[in-house]
Amino acid sequence: MYKLIACDLDGTLLDSNHEITDDNRQVIEELKEKEIPFVIATGRIYPSAAEFSKDLNLKTPIIACNGAVIKDPVKDEILYHYPVPTESMLEIINICKEYDIYFHIYTIDTVYAERNERLILKYNEWKEKDPKRSLVKTAVVEDIRPIIESNIVYKLGIYIDEEGAEEAHEEMVKIPGITSCFSLSTLVDVFNEDASKGIAVQALIDMYELDKHQVMALGDNENDISMLKHAGLGIAMKDAREHVKEAADEVTDSNDNSGVAIAIRKHLPIWLKLNYTCVT
Repeated sequence: MYKLIACDLDGTLLDSNHEITDDNRQVIEELKEKEIPFVIATGRIYPSAAEFSKDLNLKTPIIACNGAVIKDPVKDEILYHYPVPTESMLEIINICKEYDIYFHIYTIDTVYAERNERLILKYNEWKEKDPKRSLVKTAVVEDIRPIIESNIVYKLGIYIDEEGAEEAHEEMVKIPGITSCFSLSTLVDVFNEDASKGIAVQALIDMYELDKHQVMALGDNENDISMLKHAGLGIAMKDAREHVKEAADEVTDSNDNSGVAIAIRKHLPIWLKLNYTCVT
């Protein structure tokens, strides 16, 4: 039986309104009753993931920043992390400035940018709509380089649909030790090549003294592929990118139709109300 569930947030656990469906909530409650760890594994900054963890009353470690951070929300302790070296991040920033594109960076608790655009505006919009989701700090600064020099930075984000972004991205990934992937349809994350959701899931497998075949992972985007492949059972969402589906063992229903709940109920024999099927 599966003894650990690792689950992405956006496009997977969350519906199109960035909410957790009632059915997904119910399944997570039942997992907690059975003492089966449910782990959030997201590209989001840690405090954003922690908001959903708190909402669900989870005590499990949180995988954030595409696996660059694993943090215990109970002890408020970083268990594992792979930041971007300062010199590498400064080099990446210089490329962004050369191509004059928007970018943001993640420290452990703050999203920084030099322009009040894109993700900064989105986080501030979420805060206005729902004050409960206000753990993420945002800051727009004139020069981001002093922030990088005085903080641990876990990743940088750019939007590939912006003019010059593709060329900038090609330059960034030439830097030794740097990799990238899509975390949303147009958002590309740039981070330490030693970090991934798959590596983070392995750290939790070791922590819980499990075998990979006892782990189920669910996701929808490129940054989920490593954990879908690493888990004993990798499940992609119905609306996932095609190459994500190809990397998965199965495809479940969409995030708006509680595909997470459907998949878990199919594969964990702890519910009487089965009769759920995955889409193939």
